[in-house]
Amino acid sequence: MKEFVLVFVGGGLGSMLRYALTKVIKPETGLWSWPTLSANLLACFILGSVTGFLLVQRSAKGWEAPLLTAGFCGGLSTFSTLIAELQGQFTQSHYSKLIFYLMVSLVLGWMVFVLGLKTAQWLTKTWI
Repeated sequence: MKEFVLVFVGGGLGSMLRYALTKVIKPETGLWSWPTLSANLLACFILGSVTGFLLVQRSAKGWEAPLLTAGFCGGLSTFSTLIAELQGQFTQSHYSKLIFYLMVSLVLGWMVFVLGLKTAQWLTKTWI
């Protein structure tokens, strides 16, 4: 039951940050929606960092994993919003924009996840 509460709290905090990003960052400027891309990349970095930390510590029994992974990153990331935006681009026949936005989201998301993973592993080894 404790894990469900942690996921609930983390999800609420992640969703609040995602909403705040839509208020701070201009929604539609240029090739894609910057708030969605920013939220997804931030969630990828945090998830990579938490994963890196847990791999170095070899422990996923604490409160950090459910709060930060399924909770915070789950609430922050916006896969369904990304898909809706891609559908909007498809409907408007912006096919090259659709493909570019999809590729940037996937490739940068993966790169930022790995950056977070490696950063956490390096910091953990340095600080121990």
